[in-house]
Amino acid sequence: MNCAHQTIFITGPTSGVSLQMASRLHQLGNQIIACGNSRQPLDSAREVVQKTLGGILLIPTS
Repeated sequence: MNCAHQTIFITGPTSGVSLQMASRLHQLGNQIIACGNSRQPLDSAREVVQKTLGGILLIPTS
């Protein structure tokens, strides 16, 4: 399975394994689109990812 240069949609990437998976997949050259239930945790996750990797699209669903 090719895990590089894809667009990947991840739900609930605000902490733990999901956040690490989003970060690692982004490092491999993927575009990450992620959604979660609340904006504040998504904003915190965005800050972590942007500081370390440079970009991720996070979408609140509520």
